[in-house]
Amino acid sequence: MILLAPRGACLKPFSGAVTFSDGVHGELIGEMQRLRGEIYLSDGAIQSSQLTERRHVSSCDEDSWHLLTMRADGTIVGCVRFLRHPNTVRCHQL
Repeated sequence: MILLAPRGACLKPFSGAVTFSDGVHGELIGEMQRLRGEIYLSDGAIQSSQLTERRHVSSCDEDSWHLLTMRADGTIVGCVRFLRHPNTVRCHQL
């Protein structure tokens, strides 16, 4: 598993190895968006015209944390997105 932090996130609470690489971050976000696009398309949730270069790009991707499940060869096989909101945001506003 790999945890991708949004750019500019505070990483002080984390211990252990932390890698800073805009290139790797961009590659992993792109692969995650391609996986999401494939799944949404096969489920019929979106049309192919809603993909950008086979990727399902969401405006909140750059501001979100992403937990990626990876195979040993580096292929992304699962992902979850977390976008933190202030505690004043109500469910219907999400």
